[in-house]
Amino acid sequence: MTESFELMGTAPIPRLILHFALPATVGVLANALYNIVDRIFIGHYTGAAGLAAISVVFPVVLASVAFSAMVGVGASSQISRALGAQNPERAQRAFGNGIFASALINLLTVVPLLVWLPEAVRLCGAPGGAFELTCTYLRITGPFIPVAFLTMVLMSCMRAEGHPRYAMWGMVLGSLVNVLLDWWFIAGLNMGVAGAAWGTAAAQMFGLAWMGAFYAFRRGTMRLSLRSMKPDKAVLAEIFAVGFSPFLINIFFAVMMMCFNILLGKYGGELAVSSMGIFFGLDSLLFMPVTGIGEGAMPVMGYNYGARNWERLRQTVKIALTVSVVYYALSEAAAMVWPESLASLFTSDNPELIRLTARCMRIGYAALPFGAVAVIVGYMLEALGRARVSFWFNLLRQIFALTLLAVLPVFFGVDGVWLSFPAIDFTGGIACIFLLRNEAKKWH
Repeated sequence: MTESFELMGTAPIPRLILHFALPATVGVLANALYNIVDRIFIGHYTGAAGLAAISVVFPVVLASVAFSAMVGVGASSQISRALGAQNPERAQRAFGNGIFASALINLLTVVPLLVWLPEAVRLCGAPGGAFELTCTYLRITGPFIPVAFLTMVLMSCMRAEGHPRYAMWGMVLGSLVNVLLDWWFIAGLNMGVAGAAWGTAAAQMFGLAWMGAFYAFRRGTMRLSLRSMKPDKAVLAEIFAVGFSPFLINIFFAVMMMCFNILLGKYGGELAVSSMGIFFGLDSLLFMPVTGIGEGAMPVMGYNYGARNWERLRQTVKIALTVSVVYYALSEAAAMVWPESLASLFTSDNPELIRLTARCMRIGYAALPFGAVAVIVGYMLEALGRARVSFWFNLLRQIFALTLLAVLPVFFGVDGVWLSFPAIDFTGGIACIFLLRNEAKKWH
């Protein structure tokens, strides 16, 4: 057992949260920097059509994230619980089977995407002016999806065994590589959307090399071995069972993004789809860092649950919730006070796009602090292996979200699309408070 791993059962909880969550959050912020800079370059050098193309491709990205989250969360949850229960052999099998599952899923999903790429782009709701740009972007980045997939899985396993800082540096350096290549390809060589795609692909290759080096040089507890990659039905079943909830969250979100593209295109045209590109660029800064807190707290929760350290488990959940709610409250304040200034980072010559983006930000972030509860409780359920509870909660939540998207735009147009965000945050947060209270009663 590594020293950093053993600290999960003995070190003060605030120190542990800082040790695990800070690197994960810094990594997410580094990725946010890439997303923002990427869209700034595209917005200024290719205009609204380029921003719309990036928005259209988002469901494909989310689908890949959904599958990688399923494998990464399912494997890392087993690793942290198995190590907490002093069962390193089971942890090693979870690690190896996570790599096997990654290869299998990519074979079954990426090949069909590349074969039927134009059909996939149409399904994502590409408006006419952005169709060819979206196809160009996916033709370049599509073959590199397995690279990003395996990188995310290895990153989750790395955190689970107590090495969050190495994972953080992989994200930070990969994002810096991406930003530099974006500047060179888009601003320097005037390659437009194709330049953004090549910058993303190169950065993904760098990320995998960084993560692979960690295990190749045996710096962690887990080992890369063909023996551990041999399919184990019990281990794979638990990976898919525990990971199915985050998969469901992301795959439904991908479906929602497709609906967003279609509905915004219908009620607001290409400009409304472009505003979504800006919104989700900023969302990576205003929303996503709390997922870093959840990812950082998850191995601490899983270890102490496996070791039956109930008070430490309670303290971990409490601190993660408090920090997340405060962060989202600050994000909401920024979205209400400075939305025009934030939107103008992406375009300086389109006041109508700035105005539309500012309006959608004020609506979309209206109930953001409630969303913090849903995020942290979701990670808690995954850390504890509560696959069934997590599955049913997220299934009902996503059905509710899709129902809102089917109804609200009919009455409120573009505003109706964005009104679904606060409705989901509020109802999901209230429901998760009850879920947390019910789960906490068992910790004794």
